[in-house]
Amino acid sequence: MASSEIEALSARFDVSRETIDKLQAYVSLMLKWQSKINIIGPSTADQVWQRHIADSLQLTPFIEKLAPNASISVLDLGTGAGLPGVPLALHLAQKGKPYVHLVDSNTKKAAFLREAVRLTEIEAEIYCKRIEDIDASVVSPAPNIVVSRALAPLDQLLAWAYPWIERGAAGVFLKGRSVEKELAATDPSRPLIYKVVQSELNSESAIVVAEARG
Repeated sequence: MASSEIEALSARFDVSRETIDKLQAYVSLMLKWQSKINIIGPSTADQVWQRHIADSLQLTPFIEKLAPNASISVLDLGTGAGLPGVPLALHLAQKGKPYVHLVDSNTKKAAFLREAVRLTEIEAEIYCKRIEDIDASVVSPAPNIVVSRALAPLDQLLAWAYPWIERGAAGVFLKGRSVEKELAATDPSRPLIYKVVQSELNSESAIVVAEARG
């Protein structure tokens, strides 16, 4: 990405120079590993900053609004290359001390995540296991935000996230053009309220916020 594009991203999302430096190190590591294993979609490797970093950072204002007076603990389901969890942890660290739980059952991706956490110095724990095998009651610090990006249809995503949402966390999920159809297909027995916000970066994407009702 050209320096002018990075400067534009920095200005748009209020990203500090120190955070940009860490994001650049993270992106370099990602591309190095991409040559060995597919940790991101091959067609997006030359658009990492726009397709992955900016796409992740757009969630920051939602998270800060949902947990304004709390120490932010983010659970990232199916994180893959650490997206959106790692960029969010770096960005949120400009104002506080966030903790991120990174979940992915792929052992090679988990190995990458360990290296990314070491390099970026974020506070994080990596879970190399299936989401449904994690006991929500023992994840600490308890997540107050659950995020995910390009993982599964919304109903399945909510089924995985619900053990934390019913404990008070809010779900913040990046979804594509089928968001309304997916929303209509969610299980109505879950006592949840939803808010759908159009992405400012992609006209075919949206952010879904899900919270427990009452």
